[in-house]
Amino acid sequence: MNIRVADIQACYELWRSRGTEFITTLKDKYGETRCYIRDPDGYLIEVGQSNADFTYGQSARHMKASVYQDWSVNEQRTNRTKEL
Repeated sequence: MNIRVADIQACYELWRSRGTEFITTLKDKYGETRCYIRDPDGYLIEVGQSNADFTYGQSARHMKASVYQDWSVNEQRTNRTKEL
């Protein structure tokens, strides 16, 4: 599950002051600031805020190249494993 908030810093500080245990600190990634908590049943919850000044078009091209590179490396590993 994920929750989007208008002010992630204020939310993080408020929830911490009320006893919420965060799994991570605030992390900036892919045009968002995120952090993670678990609900009482152990399910992961992402809390995040979109960053208005992030240019998505440029990052999307970079992410596609990165995903392809990751896929290519994994594909090579799989093929080597099959050969063994």
